[in-house]
Amino acid sequence: MKNTTPIIALLVLASASLPAQTSMSSKRAPVLSQDRVGVSFSKSGDAEYMTVSTNAALGEYLTASASYVDVGGDVLGFSLDGRLTRIGLGARFAVGSGEVNFGYAYGIGAIVVGGGLAGNIGEQDAFSLGYRYAFSKELEFAVNVSHLSSETAFGDIDVTPVTASIRYNIGQFDISAAFSTEDAYGLVEGENTFSLGVGVSF
Repeated sequence: MKNTTPIIALLVLASASLPAQTSMSSKRAPVLSQDRVGVSFSKSGDAEYMTVSTNAALGEYLTASASYVDVGGDVLGFSLDGRLTRIGLGARFAVGSGEVNFGYAYGIGAIVVGGGLAGNIGEQDAFSLGYRYAFSKELEFAVNVSHLSSETAFGDIDVTPVTASIRYNIGQFDISAAFSTEDAYGLVEGENTFSLGVGVSF
């Protein structure tokens, strides 16, 4: 796996650049909902992902997340079948009607390629830095950059996707769509990711 020190440094610098000298009112916790369970379907080329995820606030500024990803479809003509599980921690800070957030997630799983050639993921590190904005209580927009580094039986895979997403809230429920410039799951190189999802907030 490639050295992730530059990514850690980027996150530290980003957090340090937040307006620490602003008034107490500007430091208040964001009002954007954090406690959520969602299901999404994504495609990266011919690879397909079905994800069940959950997010929860840990106090005012910390968050925790967990997800289970079912991997299917194919890549380069070989079928894919497997799973990826992630757990993560993050931090968030209010900025106007939105929030700046950053975090780290650890993933582990296994994928079977071509109906029998196993490619185990030893581990996956995912770092992210993003901004989430509320146009209203119904409509939200988010953009983030991530760096995912995966160790596989076929060598290391490193991708840095930029993801833009939009979410429409209907009471506690929501629908969302997202586009990533690279594989948002860090398992396929050279493919964009399109996602559709639904969720419920608490």
